Amino acid sequence: LECVGIADRACFDLNAHAEAAKTDLLYRETLDTPIEKEVLQITKQAGVATMKAFKKAGRPVKEWLEQLPEEQLKALVDETKKNGSATRSVPLAEGAEEFTFLPEHVASETKKEKVSTTTFMPGVVEPSFGIDRILFATLEHSYYARPKEEGSDEKQTRGVLAFPAAIAPYKMTILPQDQRITREAKYDEISGVIRKRVTALGHTCTVDDSNATLGKRYSRNDELGIPFAVTVDFDSIKDDSVTMRERDSMAQVRLPAKDVGQVMHDICWGRKQWADVLKTYPKV
Repeated sequence: LECVGIADRACFDLNAHAEAAKTDLLYRETLDTPIEKEVLQITKQAGVATMKAFKKAGRPVKEWLEQLPEEQLKALVDETKKNGSATRSVPLAEGAEEFTFLPEHVASETKKEKVSTTTFMPGVVEPSFGIDRILFATLEHSYYARPKEEGSDEKQTRGVLAFPAAIAPYKMTILPQDQRITREAKYDEISGVIRKRVTALGHTCTVDDSNATLGKRYSRNDELGIPFAVTVDFDSIKDDSVTMRERDSMAQVRLPAKDVGQVMHDICWGRKQWADVLKTYPKV
């Protein structure tokens, strides 16, 4: 799965833009200390001979020769010396046209030139970060299926999105043990205490009071990546305590409803681990 694509475009794009727009896109950098170097150039007489020989096209052809890279100019000079002439395609305003050069058109000389700047066409590295790719990779790495219990004839796969508590969109779900609990006034009070505290600490939680069994609701919320589930049962009505379940280990502890928000908050911020909670509160 590709999350980030990095294309080394070199200077292809800028060269193509410069040619199409007829614009100089070279980068110029001033040297701290000017340097002298030998450069191969056509002579003044060669420029005059070129302009006379090619008439209307003489000036652009002369300018093309003057701007020709040294290696290409040297190759052109060597070819005219060897064969008596050489043909090259020259880009003009109306389009490319072929010209045949004689030795007098490309007579050259080596000169010493002081260089105070260096020019080059910058290379381009094009990184591509797709948020959809990154999100898909997060989901892919977080998903797993719980192994089936021995002797179980369960056909449905119990999937889990193992989001760390710090990045899970919903941190907790509140589950009444069954529909009878929801009819109790005390249930509204307990769930209200938990939700108010969780919200005050900057987190989000859901309530799943559907008709499904408690086990199926656990599995449903595991698939949604919710790291904690709090169950309100008939004992909760009597002593204001609830059962808190951790998604990955499926371990459960019994604790006061008023402590739930802070415990979850400390785990989300890395101040506590679930192992610390297991040591603090009685296991169920």
